[in-house]
Amino acid sequence: MKSARIIALASALMVAGSSSGTAQQPPGMMPHPGMMPQQQQAMMASQAMSGGGYGGMEGYGGAPYGGAPYGGAPCNDCSPYGSGYGGMMGTDDELWDKVHQPNRWYAGFGYVGLRMKGMYVPVLATTSPAGTAQGVAGRLPGATTLIGDEKLGGDWRHGGEVRLGWWLMDGQFLSLEGHFLATETEETHFNATSTFTTGSTGFILARPYFDLVANAEDARILAFDNFNNGQATVDLDGSIDIDTRSDYQSGGLMLRHVLWADFERNSRLDFIGGYRFLRIDEELNIRDRQFTPPFGLVPAVLNERSDMFATENQFHGGEIGLDANVYEDNWTFQLWGKCAFGNTHQTLDIDGSQTISSGGASNTTPGGLLAQPSNIGHFSHDEFAIIPEAAVRVQYSLYNNFRIFAGYRMLYITEVLRPGDQIDRVINETQFGGGALAGEARPAASFNGTSAWIQGIDAGIEIEW
Repeated sequence: MKSARIIALASALMVAGSSSGTAQQPPGMMPHPGMMPQQQQAMMASQAMSGGGYGGMEGYGGAPYGGAPYGGAPCNDCSPYGSGYGGMMGTDDELWDKVHQPNRWYAGFGYVGLRMKGMYVPVLATTSPAGTAQGVAGRLPGATTLIGDEKLGGDWRHGGEVRLGWWLMDGQFLSLEGHFLATETEETHFNATSTFTTGSTGFILARPYFDLVANAEDARILAFDNFNNGQATVDLDGSIDIDTRSDYQSGGLMLRHVLWADFERNSRLDFIGGYRFLRIDEELNIRDRQFTPPFGLVPAVLNERSDMFATENQFHGGEIGLDANVYEDNWTFQLWGKCAFGNTHQTLDIDGSQTISSGGASNTTPGGLLAQPSNIGHFSHDEFAIIPEAAVRVQYSLYNNFRIFAGYRMLYITEVLRPGDQIDRVINETQFGGGALAGEARPAASFNGTSAWIQGIDAGIEIEW
């Protein structure tokens, strides 16, 4: 149908031209690119790419593509956008109409729902059947895992994204665009509490680790029925709380430049490239409590320990990519992919302490269980990382300059530091209670990097003005 209209228009122009001996072109008027011979189309595209786009060509000055259909008289009822070849001829040239608009600014505001690959954590809490001997209670591999040897923090997190851009010239050939995305803090919580002293039915509760000195698995027992502490047999009450948090932010500033456009097929391909920023902050906290009731003249004793592992990843680099769009009536189908290359500055913070309270007095010493003086501290490191990202999106135009969209995106990062991977289960017990280290310094602090992915959906609005 479109080809028939083009042939009819060409024939009409030839007839009109033959009446005067030569086909004449009205002053300031230039045909739609799809109507030009292939050589002329190629010349026009070359001039557009090198000289600033159609807006800089003869007959296309002023507003984009002449401000009215091909530089002719203003058209008040040509198309949904008010001007352009598609509106003048009644065809479906959505791309031509879009780039013909005088709008320079554009912005997008959207909701994002993302999932991140969960952080791996080793076994952090165990239990054993009632009647298990105190010497093996809670120890791996025979004990039952309550939490650990799994990935935490992989639930959905909600957030938002804002995008602002400015076309540097008429015709939507070159733009400067900035974007920023942030999500809410994703958190996980675990608690286990066991009570024997009140007569309630409790259960064995312990924290497993590997004893370097004994070269064997061991466990810190938090709750146990008829526990022998070397002085008496008592009932232990205990609890453990484990919390994780994760924050994600991303942003950048980039240039967008058209590489190829086909007005007949209503499609275009843009190059995108510029600066990319990404940040992932995460934390793992472990707190346990062991209560020994009074016996004889010995008052009750409350022993509390805490371990904290926190990581921060800040990526700065450059990225390049392609953005393809196909226009069909009010619909736009978008597919883009890009890849960033740069440096990730990684920091690791480890802290831990133990507080023993008895008879109204308390004493705090450095070192919990998995965080001991041998690995407590602040550490930093730099790693090269690659971040490929891709997305598919569908848009629908409600008005000339107002669209709604929905899509799916996925990102992969080759190098990221996560708290659970920094836990060293091997412990030199000579450090317990503030003791002097004798032997190998374990647990140790190390930068155990891994890869991660982030994927999810987005939806929102885009406006132009």
